Formats: sequence, C-alpha cells, structure tokens
Amino acid sequence: ELKKLDASKDSLVKLLRNMKADSSAAAVASSPKPMAEETKNPEPLPEKSSAVANLKKQLAKPKVEAIPDAIVEDEFVIERLDGTKPLLNELGKRADNRFELAGTITYLPNFRPSENHPAVVLITGSGPQDRDETIGRHKPFLEIAKYLASLGMVVLRYDDRGVGRSTGDFLSATTNNFADDARAVWQYARSLEGVDKDRVGLLGHSEGGIVGPMVAAWQREVAFLLLIAPPGLTGSEVLSSQLDRIAELQGVGDASRAAARSLQSELQR
Repeated sequence: ELKKLDASKDSLVKLLRNMKADSSAAAVASSPKPMAEETKNPEPLPEKSSAVANLKKQLAKPKVEAIPDAIVEDEFVIERLDGTKPLLNELGKRADNRFELAGTITYLPNFRPSENHPAVVLITGSGPQDRDETIGRHKPFLEIAKYLASLGMVVLRYDDRGVGRSTGDFLSATTNNFADDARAVWQYARSLEGVDKDRVGLLGHSEGGIVGPMVAAWQREVAFLLLIAPPGLTGSEVLSSQLDRIAELQGVGDASRAAARSLQSELQR
C-alpha cells in the first residue's frame, strides 16, 4: 500500500510540473509583441458622427449670462389719497388723507429716453412687504428687477403702504386698496419718458397674483400679466390651509387641528 501511495504521489508531482510548464508557455505566447516603429503612433480614431456631436451640444449646460453690475436705480414717490379714511375730520373739516408710495425704478445705463422701452410693475404678496419683498436675507424682487432690467425693461417696485418709505395705513387696507395702489404705480410707469405706454405690464407674486388681474380688469391697457405662485383656490380655502399647516409645524395635535378647521369653516360661511 505504501508503494502504491508513493507512486501516486510521484504521478501527482509530475502532473503539477507539466501544468506549470504549460501555463508559462501560454503566458509567453499571449504576451504582446514589441510594436514596430511605424505602429507606435497609431492613426487617430475617426471623429464621431455628426448626430452624436449634435447630441453632446444639446446636453451641454447652457451658459448663464451674469447680470450686469452697472444697473441704474432711481427713487420715485407717488402721492395718493387713502380711500379707507373718512373725508372729514373730528372738526368737520376735510381730513388730510394723503399718503405716499415710495419705490425704485431699475434700468440699464444705456437707457435712451428717445427710444420706447417696455416696463413692468412688481406687486408684492400678502403681509406688509417692502419693495424688495425681503424675506430674511433674501430679496427676490431685487433680483427679479435686476434681471428684467438686464433684458432692457424698465422695472418699478415699491413699498406697500405703511411699509418702508411709504406712508399710510397698512392694517386697514384691503386687497382692493392694494390693487388701487398698483394701478397708480402702473399709470405712473406709463407716464415716464422713454417708456412705451402700450407695453407696460404687471408682475404679481402670491397675493400680487390676485391684485394684478384686478388691475388688468380695471385697465384694459395693461399689456401683459406675469403671475408667480398665484392662489389657485378661494381665499377661504387658502387661509384655512395656511392656518392648518402653521399649526402642524408648531406641533398641534390632529384632534385640535380638526376642531380648528371646523371652527374656521363655520366662521367663513
């Protein structure tokens, strides 16, 4: 038995030696041959088809033009009468119900009064808003004004009545009053030298998306309307959803929120 085991062992050793020799020969045979001088610098691959090249152009990121730094801004003030106040004061005399809307006109430095330029009036959203619609560190109306001005438009934005440099009473004003203010600024824009009065429109954000169409309904000469996030629901539905969302973020329970929604519905009937 030991002799058979030794013979088997010798056979296994021979087999392994033969396998090693075969693998070495295969490695030598498959190794790349040295390149001839004329093949060391192969011909460049043919260019991709025009269809592929066009696709790459389409997928390339578009270049975003920087807003010019040389934007020009001027201040304006419009005198208004507050229709929410009584015409007579406590002494029976005519009350001084005047207030002012203060704002900014933005345009390019190469603006020529001899040419007729399009213009747009920016209308803020709900709540007391300044002309830039400042929210924390963000000033969306300032950025929108600069961008539209860079396209050659004359842009007017203003502080809500009772906000910023505008005087008047914000708390007693209604959406109808804000629409009347926006109309006054729109009319002022049409009177500016160098502005094409037939190309003066409105841009409204949030509640401004309600105010803008109101002005356009009063003034058929409004050239265009741009509405950013305007309400798509009734005022009562918007108010209810906003109050419910605020309560949810404040951690109010489902039962309490449901009771508040029910009460809000009853009050709005």
